[in-house]
Amino acid sequence: MSSVENNFIRGVDLSSANQMQDCGIIFYDRDGAKNVYQIISEQGGNLARIRIWVNPNWQDADGKVNHYSNYADVKLSIQQAKANNMKVMLDFHYSDTWADPSAQIIPKAWEKYLGDTDSLAARVYLYSNDVLSRLALAQLSPDYVQIGNEIDREIMVPWDNKGYPINWVRNAALLNAGIKAARKEGNGQAKIIIHIANASNANHWFWAAKNAGVTDFDIIGLSYYAQWSELNIAELGQNIKALKKRYTKDVMIVETALPWTDKWNDQLHNVLAVMPKGYQPASPENQARWLLDLKKEAIKQSVLGIIYWEPAWVSNACSASGFKQKSGSSWENATFFDFDNKLIENGGVRFLAE
Repeated sequence: MSSVENNFIRGVDLSSANQMQDCGIIFYDRDGAKNVYQIISEQGGNLARIRIWVNPNWQDADGKVNHYSNYADVKLSIQQAKANNMKVMLDFHYSDTWADPSAQIIPKAWEKYLGDTDSLAARVYLYSNDVLSRLALAQLSPDYVQIGNEIDREIMVPWDNKGYPINWVRNAALLNAGIKAARKEGNGQAKIIIHIANASNANHWFWAAKNAGVTDFDIIGLSYYAQWSELNIAELGQNIKALKKRYTKDVMIVETALPWTDKWNDQLHNVLAVMPKGYQPASPENQARWLLDLKKEAIKQSVLGIIYWEPAWVSNACSASGFKQKSGSSWENATFFDFDNKLIENGGVRFLAE
């Protein structure tokens, strides 16, 4: 086995795991009921990715105020990850809710700084430093820090702002403020990731970022979902090869997923429904085959690792974070667990060990 394979990151995003536990969800493997972090670790997972929102205190459909993906929730997640011998990636969304290619909404408490880039950058630095310093004091420093989540568009803008074209003077100031906080002595020695969703546009985006002065980071992070990508696995590999050569940065696939079924188990619409050519129909076996082929190509291109997004966000009776009108999961058909919350051993979880 090569050094790349030995050190390969086999990660999962477990940002919803605490909520699942609070909702009464019990996860099982062949030995019976277990903590989901333990299950993932025993299957070969070696990193947990955890998102953090600034002040996500909006009201859920059941009337409860959301208290997930805040500092206290993140702290609990990191404690569980480290207790199960997993490294940690902390994913700063710099929003009160989901940040992705469709929305990069400024935190409500920071709206007053919208017309003042210097003041907003100072706020980004202070907030990031506060989170990382508190984690360091608790001996819970993350191993990787993401400065923004799927930031294909301009970050921290009003909800009705499309984010295009990107104002790179402003964008760079805000990104560099977060990077500066992550680099501050005493906040740990985390590797810094800049993450965009569209791998096809990565060369253009990172060239613009470089020209704007966003250079002090370690890893290019990419999302890769077959449903939304123009690239097949081999084409993605060539794209990554070119990125590594041009920018002399490591690359990591920090989000990916694929369905194991086309069925539903709750009232919330499933996000993933399309299977790539050659891997149809949706089944545990095809989910595993696609992930193992992706892993093979990633190792071939010396990618640092792959992180599977939310393999434990199963159907549940609680309000779905960010989907305030409905309960359940929009991802139950793409998890590593069946509709009885039992590990699907012949499914995508195999990529963690094989």
